[in-house]
Amino acid sequence: MPLSSGSPNPNETLPAAAPDWFCTAYTAFAIQSLGVEFHQFLQKYMLLEEKKGFDSPHIGLTLKGRPQLLTKWVSQGHMRGTMPVLSADKEWWSWWESLQPSWRD
Repeated sequence: MPLSSGSPNPNETLPAAAPDWFCTAYTAFAIQSLGVEFHQFLQKYMLLEEKKGFDSPHIGLTLKGRPQLLTKWVSQGHMRGTMPVLSADKEWWSWWESLQPSWRD
């Protein structure tokens, strides 16, 4: 698909292989008036995802190494508000560091 330099078109054709998660997210941004440059970015992003085969997005953070107190707090629906103080902050930082990409130092 050639990249257009015109105004965003929320009705443009998405690749046939594009899964629902991508179509929903792409359309949500495409219908906004975010300017030509952002629309060009969306088109490039679509080409990248298409080239990668539209791998499913990772949803949420890994549970591996997550402190048990945090797991319990989230599972009870306490996503907002005051989080309990973690008694083992070393455990927290170990988990947090495991989430960071290798290039981030």
